[in-house]
Amino acid sequence: MKPTIASRLAGLVKQYGLRPSLSCDSDPQQDLFSNGFLDSFSAISLIAIIEDEYNINFTYEQLASDDMRTLSGITKIIEMLLSRNV
Repeated sequence: MKPTIASRLAGLVKQYGLRPSLSCDSDPQQDLFSNGFLDSFSAISLIAIIEDEYNINFTYEQLASDDMRTLSGITKIIEMLLSRNV
């Protein structure tokens, strides 16, 4: 069974983020930066992986938005971009 975007994203944050021993998906609204899961370097890696895996491209406006700070926000952007690609 294919994982949901949110669960896949949580796995990527855990794998490429700064706190691999902690799960960030218990609160999808938490700020991934202020809670220490991501910094600018890990965020760039995560963005590149997401764009490659889902065959999407984030706009500057999307990358600069507050939605890029939370699992739920990033998931929302990915879902929106995927719906445009259909």
